Amino acid sequence: MSDDAKPPMPCEPNDPAVRSLKIESVENSTRKNVEEPLAVEASIELLLNGHHLARLRCTPNHVEEMARGFLLTEGLVDKPGQILSLEYLAEESQAAAHIDMPDAQIEMIRGGLSISSACGGGLSREDLTLDPDCEKKFDLTVTITEEQIRRLAREFDNRSMLYRKTKCAHGAAIVDGRRLLAFAEDLGRHNAVDKAVGMLAKPGFVFNNKGLLTSGRVTLDIAAKMARLRAAYIISRAAPSLEAVEAAGRFHVAIVGRLRRTSMKIYSAPWRVKV
Repeated sequence: MSDDAKPPMPCEPNDPAVRSLKIESVENSTRKNVEEPLAVEASIELLLNGHHLARLRCTPNHVEEMARGFLLTEGLVDKPGQILSLEYLAEESQAAAHIDMPDAQIEMIRGGLSISSACGGGLSREDLTLDPDCEKKFDLTVTITEEQIRRLAREFDNRSMLYRKTKCAHGAAIVDGRRLLAFAEDLGRHNAVDKAVGMLAKPGFVFNNKGLLTSGRVTLDIAAKMARLRAAYIISRAAPSLEAVEAAGRFHVAIVGRLRRTSMKIYSAPWRVKV
């Protein structure tokens, strides 16, 4: 988790996929406030001949192109000409496609869709409506130091054997600030997180003073998984989405991203990270 930092590319003006947010940056143990561009994460419903087909999490740009590509790559159509029309309804967060196919055949397709194990294929509830006493279940005393983060990241890298052998796996670890309590790898980052959590899911075990290390980007569904567990922090070498940062901040979960040899970004609950 120590790739060299690269300067960010400039964003297109008025790009709906990017929004800036004020965060804290750590460089050579010096802390400062900066403005950081974050990817916007949207939930788009794909309608096929008026029927719900799938819900896709994506950046809200080139949505029509994504929907066309989805129909082709999933084999729902054999060639672009079979798509009679496709319209992105931004206000409704819907992409409505019409193809020449009977409703009965569309129902068969909908019943046969499965969730992929790839990076974007995780299945997770997006709502974060927790029980009324949820505030009492967050441990607001838990913090982690920059030194602890870097030591845990080195151990994480050393444990990532499947990735080192194949370059085709994500890793996830549940940590307590001192050591990796559970570590798992999988083709999908969501699956890796669920595996690591499941290794510790025993009567009496609590996650509210623990954290997550992940090799993957931190999107809303990953932040939601940790918020439901009342975890204290999430650490990744990748950047989070804007929605993940907003959700994590609501539930006191610190997100540390873009972890490099001499720098890191603190996107939410900065008081949990001691430099």
